[in-house]
Amino acid sequence: MSSPKLVGLAGSFSRPSKSRTLVETAADLAVEEYGFMAHTLPTAIYASDRDLTDYRVSSEPWRRRIAQAVDELSAFFAAPSARHIIAAE
Repeated sequence: MSSPKLVGLAGSFSRPSKSRTLVETAADLAVEEYGFMAHTLPTAIYASDRDLTDYRVSSEPWRRRIAQAVDELSAFFAAPSARHIIAAE
């Protein structure tokens, strides 16, 4: 059985990113304490009200950014069986 995986997502406009440092610290503690495999991705999805219509994604650039983030995350997880897939829009 493989060890549990922890993927931290951090992103900010500041350089260096304080949120990434915080997420990496939390991930490192989880590795030490619980034996997780951890990785922190410097990614974030920023949006505003104009990117949504009736609480749904209506901005094509934002939709592409979401797809990119999902692709980045998929490298850390085995493909789920069809019964475990939950989709959200």
